[in-house]
Amino acid sequence: MKGFGDTNNLLGKFNSNDIDADADADANQLLSNALNLHSKGNFKEAAIKYKLFLDRGFTDQRVLSNFGVICIQLGQKDNAIKLFKKSIQKYPNNSNAYSNLARLLSDCGKSDEAEKLFKKYIELNPNSYKGYYLLGFHFLKVNSINDAQKYFLLANSIQPKIPETNYQLGLTYKLLNEFNKSELFIRKSIELNPSFYSSYLVLAEILKVQGRYEESESTLRKLIDLKDDLPGPFINLAALLRELGQYDEAEVLINKAIELQPDSSEAHNNLSVILLDLERYEEAKLSSQKAISFNKDLAKAYLTQSIFKQPGVKEEWEDYLFSDQILENRSDIDRIDIFFARAKLLDADQNFSISQKYYKKANELNRKIYPSNFESTKAAIKKFILLTDKSECNTLSDEISCNPIFIVGLPRSGKTIIESILNSNDKLKKLSENIALEKSVNQYFRSNENDRKTTLYKLFLDNLPDKIPNDCYLSLTNPSNYIFTGFIINHIPNAKVIYCYRNPLDHAKAMFCKPLGSKYSFKSSVDETVKLCIYIDSIMNQYKEKYDSSIYFLNYDLLVTDPEMQIKKLLYWLGWDFEDKYLYPRLDMTTNIYKKENNSILDSHELFSWQNYQDMLKPAINIVKQEQKYDYLFH
Repeated sequence: MKGFGDTNNLLGKFNSNDIDADADADANQLLSNALNLHSKGNFKEAAIKYKLFLDRGFTDQRVLSNFGVICIQLGQKDNAIKLFKKSIQKYPNNSNAYSNLARLLSDCGKSDEAEKLFKKYIELNPNSYKGYYLLGFHFLKVNSINDAQKYFLLANSIQPKIPETNYQLGLTYKLLNEFNKSELFIRKSIELNPSFYSSYLVLAEILKVQGRYEESESTLRKLIDLKDDLPGPFINLAALLRELGQYDEAEVLINKAIELQPDSSEAHNNLSVILLDLERYEEAKLSSQKAISFNKDLAKAYLTQSIFKQPGVKEEWEDYLFSDQILENRSDIDRIDIFFARAKLLDADQNFSISQKYYKKANELNRKIYPSNFESTKAAIKKFILLTDKSECNTLSDEISCNPIFIVGLPRSGKTIIESILNSNDKLKKLSENIALEKSVNQYFRSNENDRKTTLYKLFLDNLPDKIPNDCYLSLTNPSNYIFTGFIINHIPNAKVIYCYRNPLDHAKAMFCKPLGSKYSFKSSVDETVKLCIYIDSIMNQYKEKYDSSIYFLNYDLLVTDPEMQIKKLLYWLGWDFEDKYLYPRLDMTTNIYKKENNSILDSHELFSWQNYQDMLKPAINIVKQEQKYDYLFH
């Protein structure tokens, strides 16, 4: 058999005596020697015998299959494809050749050919779970989640006690946001194999998405107890604690992951994000650069680096980010990060006509993966309006110990800026996007109304990360808190609500340009975003009429236009004395700021930035034009 001569380059040099020793060997002897070497793990030596066997004109389906697998291991995929195709030609009923070739073509991005071969394997083995599992895995790789789930279910119906199949079913249900079913299958995979490492990671993610943070944290800590020499659990636990606002411990954990795997690009990128939260910007930039140096294909690292983009300054990695090569064989999730990173760089250089094309691509893919939560968000708002009307405050006076300030509003409405301004007060404890309130509300309503032994306020205090000093101020900016506005006012003593908003077109543009994944997935549609902005604004006005003294409306547009006046008004409402330091807060890196004399000052350069993206925002513009209160945007 000819056509495999270049295999020698990969096998390395070998002694010609090895071939001479088999000079007089017949086919059976050669085959026996090759299979014996292969079974002992001597793959290079086995490959030499396989090649000699084929070059002498002999043929055997085991040789074609085994030699092909070795070629894959040695990186010679073209030769492997030839061998598997030859096997199918000569032995059309040998199902292994179909599965081997299908998996190889799937890895090479030849999806349609691979699918046909997997189905041929299933046709030859209709009662084996393996073919259905392999085809499901193939569909999962190409993001055909529903098709993947269909075949995993078929595999599971044949062999329900395979941990990997239960794991993959759990994963597909998670991707389809069916978390109860996902948890069921993932827990089954752990039951079947208690040391199934990946299942614990997915289970922790499912629990986190459902707001069951303690269970998620417990799952990851259990995994670390079981396997403390791998970076994955430390990376995931650090990410969870970061979301919970526990940045210091998150940094410790991510550094442990780096200690275990110093070249982990994912760990270095996650460290960069944590350092951003800790306002250590130079270190953060170096960490994301290090992530790219270890893995130039880590899409999230480019997204992190795009935060540090200086207009007119080109970094070395930018050429690769904009190359076709970086998109080869990438998942849709990676493509989303790549398109957002490209768009952010182009935006910084004011190349708006091209940047909006990448923003559109990123959001189209995001909507493909994460269905809109527009209706469910509106339903949640309505639900808590009704619950607020029915609930009564049951807080005892001796429970009151602090002064919480809830800064509410959709993402990109100015909440972080307001918190930074208020943080200039030494008596304020900045909790950022801490989820203590959301967690407390979930706990409060999970308990039976007749059996409640504690107040919502007590749950809230218990869920705060540290012991809170008496008479201090707290600031919280978790975006979901606007849903609980009525509960905040009715159940949290001394609470103040600052509602942040901006003109809906700038807001829609800002959210559309922000990578948020499964969170606030409505934002991938600009028309749904402006509809929700207008709806929330009407709801907050209703709350304002009912609880006027407890709610302050903060217009972002006015804030950046006349910071001093707006900050003075806000401080007066809070009962704080004005000082110049409030005009120069230390602002988060992710906000739009300029530096002047080592102080951060608010700048209005983002005001009416929607005008640079009118093509992208056309559906939103048509909706906003129907609202008379926004006529000023078009004159």
